[in-house]
Amino acid sequence: MISWEEVRNRFVGDGGAVQTMGRRTVAVHYGAPAAEYAAIDAVGGVCDRADRATFQITGADRASWLHNLTTNQITQLVPGQGCYAFALNVKGRILFDLNVLVDEDRIWVDLDDRFVETALSHFAKYTVAEDVRISDGSETFARLAVVGSGGVAALGAILDDNSLRGPRASASADRSSEVSPTLLTMYPCRFGDSSLLVFVNCFCGMEAAEIIVPADTAALLWDRLARTDTGTLAPVGRRALDTLRIEAGIPWSVSELNDEVVPAETMQLARAVSFTKGCYLGQEVVERMRAHGSLARKLVGLEFATGVTVSPPSPIEAEGKTVGTLTSFCHSPKVGRPIGLGYARVVHSRPGTVVTVGRASATIRAWPFQRLTEEQSSGWSAG
Repeated sequence: MISWEEVRNRFVGDGGAVQTMGRRTVAVHYGAPAAEYAAIDAVGGVCDRADRATFQITGADRASWLHNLTTNQITQLVPGQGCYAFALNVKGRILFDLNVLVDEDRIWVDLDDRFVETALSHFAKYTVAEDVRISDGSETFARLAVVGSGGVAALGAILDDNSLRGPRASASADRSSEVSPTLLTMYPCRFGDSSLLVFVNCFCGMEAAEIIVPADTAALLWDRLARTDTGTLAPVGRRALDTLRIEAGIPWSVSELNDEVVPAETMQLARAVSFTKGCYLGQEVVERMRAHGSLARKLVGLEFATGVTVSPPSPIEAEGKTVGTLTSFCHSPKVGRPIGLGYARVVHSRPGTVVTVGRASATIRAWPFQRLTEEQSSGWSAG
């Protein structure tokens, strides 16, 4: 039987590129990153998500235990629902971010593969007398995704699941932190003789669905989604996805989300934090910052002049002082200029503020990034 890696490498071909992330290699692109980006809107994309790890948590105490270790509401979720959350240390800093998906007899946890050791160590530290069992299913399951309305519709057609064919609500909708968590929706599906889980997750800022599929079925499903003879979906690498999420202002694991960051700085409180759930590890720091409004820095967007290239992480400077760090950078087809994300001191985070990154000038912009009008473009300052 052909392996998933062989299928993936066949699509990468001579002109593509792969990158090692955690325990896996991931397709950076398949030979034409700009065309992959454009194809997402045109026909939809299918993505290699080998950079994601899959845990299963079982045992009678699984929901209450995980509820006490994460920032979002877990115990009120019912089978088929999920949410995005942070796991914090006692100082309120982010150890890792995760998607939590509640099934009938287990909880599925989806996280960046580079955080696996941190997560397993953290979970073990806080498992004492609880009836909880954690298994890393990353060898058992492979991870794929479809992106764009065409991608989700194509997946629904292949799986013969009407629930995936209609428009989905955005998982990053603007909602108050005081209400119920923004829900992820999970669909148990069949593909041939295999059971798989699909969950709607706008991880790159647009309609998308992630797939947890048995490893021995991944090659067949990928081949069906990306068949070159039918042109079903375009294989899309991580570079195009990274560009989309930077344009949307979505922080990703490791680059923006790590143990140097507290939740309020990420600007993801509405998505990741419940302020009505009660106590959890790190909650005191999160609540104190909210009560006092004591935010020293925050995630911002940055826009550069055409032709500029900067390698993150790089210091953000203003008035001769370091005021933050550029964490992500891309050349944006949507904006028509290079853009980035980074953390900047609140006093330097106002849109229109001119800063310096390396030898390049940049302007702080609100995100999600929008294409500039001709008037805005002519008024842009290079500093």
